[in-house]
Amino acid sequence: MARSLRGLGRRVPTGGRGTLDEESTAEHGLTDGLWVPYFLPDRERAFDLVLLVDRAPTMPPWGATVRQIADEASRSGAFRDVRTIGVTLPAGAGEPALRWPGGRDGDPAELIDGRGSRLFLVVTDGLAHGWAGHGADRLLERLASGGPTALVHLLPPYLRHRTSLFPFRAQLDAGGFGAPNRRFRLRPPLGAHDPVRPLPEPDDGTVPVPVLSVRAGSFSAWADLVTGEPGVRRTLPVVLAGAMAKAASAPGLRTPVVDGPRAAAAAVRRFRSLASPLARQLAVLLALAPMDFTVIDELRDLALPDAGPEHLAEVMMGGLIDWDTGAEGGPDFADDIREALLATSTRTQLARTVGLLAELRSGQGHGARLRAALHDPVRTALPGAEPGARPWLRIELAVLRALAGPYAGRAARVATRLVGSSGGPSARPGEIGAEPMKNAPNWAKLPPDSVVSPGGPVPPTTPPAADTSAPADNTARRAREEMEVKPPEARVARSGQPRIMGNVPPKNPNFTGRESLLAAVERQLTEDETTAVLPHALHGLGGVGKSQIAVEYVYRHSGEYNVIWWIPAEQESLILAALAELAAGLGLEVGPQANTAVPAVREALRTGKPFDNWLLVFDNAEDIEAVRSYFPNGGPGKIIVTSRNREWERVATPLSVDVFDREESISLLQRRARGLSAQDADRLADALGDLPLAVEQAGAWHAATGMPVDEYLQLLD
Repeated sequence: MARSLRGLGRRVPTGGRGTLDEESTAEHGLTDGLWVPYFLPDRERAFDLVLLVDRAPTMPPWGATVRQIADEASRSGAFRDVRTIGVTLPAGAGEPALRWPGGRDGDPAELIDGRGSRLFLVVTDGLAHGWAGHGADRLLERLASGGPTALVHLLPPYLRHRTSLFPFRAQLDAGGFGAPNRRFRLRPPLGAHDPVRPLPEPDDGTVPVPVLSVRAGSFSAWADLVTGEPGVRRTLPVVLAGAMAKAASAPGLRTPVVDGPRAAAAAVRRFRSLASPLARQLAVLLALAPMDFTVIDELRDLALPDAGPEHLAEVMMGGLIDWDTGAEGGPDFADDIREALLATSTRTQLARTVGLLAELRSGQGHGARLRAALHDPVRTALPGAEPGARPWLRIELAVLRALAGPYAGRAARVATRLVGSSGGPSARPGEIGAEPMKNAPNWAKLPPDSVVSPGGPVPPTTPPAADTSAPADNTARRAREEMEVKPPEARVARSGQPRIMGNVPPKNPNFTGRESLLAAVERQLTEDETTAVLPHALHGLGGVGKSQIAVEYVYRHSGEYNVIWWIPAEQESLILAALAELAAGLGLEVGPQANTAVPAVREALRTGKPFDNWLLVFDNAEDIEAVRSYFPNGGPGKIIVTSRNREWERVATPLSVDVFDREESISLLQRRARGLSAQDADRLADALGDLPLAVEQAGAWHAATGMPVDEYLQLLD
């Protein structure tokens, strides 16, 4: 990034008197007899840089990234000065406000120096509602009038459509060295225009503002625009200052309407349908931590180091958090959301995570007390209800309710203490001290690794407590048995064939190798709901055997599913036709029309009626958003996606498929062409780059024609 910014380091005359040029003065004095002083103009860097950092409550996870941008800008040596200032954008018609490093509040007008020698970079995640308001228009218009201005959008491009700051694809022509944004010329992007969200026509009242990613190439393109002469053109996303208020605010940051466990479960299902696998795991982790970013960062580094701030942003904009009325007046998960998130986990996972909580330095002993409560819920003293402990009390209550069984009594006592300390949830039906719920299910008797399906209802209550007269020792023993960390149970296979199986391609009798990949598919489907089988980056054009791996997995594991349905996903029309056929196979009482059959199929799969334990395979699914719209919204089943589009990595657990190992290539060639020697097979495989499709075709050609390998290689060349 520092190298990319060095293009902005051009030196310009200062405009002052300059430095005495002794040599020129002496030369002219001797030649002309006029001892008039000559001066060399002083030169300095052309620009200062001002970083305006959004102070929205969603920004703390990006602190390290913001510091990196500031450090790289200083290290580049391109600027006279680099300053970092906070900026707040209130929702609605409020005015933007600055926060100087010393804590003084200010007005953006203070930043304009009148010379146009300042560059402005506004660093934000785009989630604050104020970015879809008139305050954003006024801020960007004012900055852009004072000097070249750009936004740095911290979220990756695939998440920006869910924020309040969704840029347009565009091209920009430079307006000259250091020209203000009004002199940029806005052009449509290269290639086909976006019919859903086309670039607006240029308007006299709007100013284009480039939107940069945290990538060196993005900063380099902006530097070219700032320093380039008219005619220099670069492709960058843009927003239009003066039209920001026309945009929609980030829907996920609106206060969720949660009026009970069922609504909370629905909110969690919506979140999981949009979130990436890491974000889904992180959400469960955060349900066990207070909304304190120091604690969250430490827990994330310890338990889920692969999760970055973008995954935390997915949780924050996932419609799960009440940003105004949480504990201590700050943000917190909305009522019943913690319990609904924990219901998507397992007892073993909860036990492991609580063990990690006990190791947190920032937890100040609260995590250790929670672990002690799970080992002995009767004898472990209740934590205090002082203000700093209330968030941990809420977490303990959510965990106790999720585990139920021997923890129901303690859950009631914790709920009572929270009510007594103001603002806490009351005891639920089925907990000690509350009226029992009729016909409440005994969740404590579920297997240790049982999980409430994200597609089904979250238990609306904790179960009736055990006999209160039972000795404390028995309760503690039951608790220790519940919380014992056990290895995951082996998957129990059904006997026989699936009840419904359709559209699956024939089994390939020459399928060779790929055992580690098949094992990885099985493992990932066990751990998550959706697995994307993707090509290795070096072979993105296909032919690496993605579909063949999916076919082989289906036939090897067909006895484990009640329903298996193969869905060609190259076009939406093929998806609709396949799902309409599935509706008939499931015996749903709907017509063949897709507009009635498809919703009925998705609902049947979500509820698991008439059949649970299903497997869908979406083959050649290139359009992510279009294909995902046909996924069931949760449910007791699994999904495999095969695709050449590596963007599936953001929404599904990825499995990259590379070319064959050389031994696999030789084995397949000799299986297809019986008389082929190992040496000739090795030569063929090397020439074909071990690409499975090419190896398969070469083996078939040799078997059919008997063509010598040397002749085949000559034709190949």
